[in-house]
Amino acid sequence: MSESLSSTIYKASFGDDTSTSSSKKFEATVTRLRPSPQ
Repeated sequence: MSESLSSTIYKASFGDDTSTSSSKKFEATVTRLRPSPQ
């Protein structure tokens, strides 16, 4: 299920490649979904 969600968000976020805000939003979403083990 996580993969599907990630794929959807990735597609939706990168759908607006012209908007830098989308990129930042995508990054924040990814961090929330899959927090990097630091």
